[in-house]
Amino acid sequence: MKTEKERMLAGELYDPFDAELVTAREHFAGLLRGLRRCETTLRAIGIAYWRIIAATGLSSTLPADAAARASHASIL
Repeated sequence: MKTEKERMLAGELYDPFDAELVTAREHFAGLLRGLRRCETTLRAIGIAYWRIIAATGLSSTLPADAAARASHASIL
């Protein structure tokens, strides 16, 4: 007899509230929350980096597209 996960993967009707599937969804939901926290942290670091560049005047020595990103970061 197939498990509910095997039925799901085969494209057959399955019970979405099967304990194995619920546990897997909860596990991956936790992983996604962690990933979102990392993305938020990395974005904050990037914004801080560009603000420092804009504040120090180093943006004039950067290529035009990088200087534009630095000026946009100061308004974020």
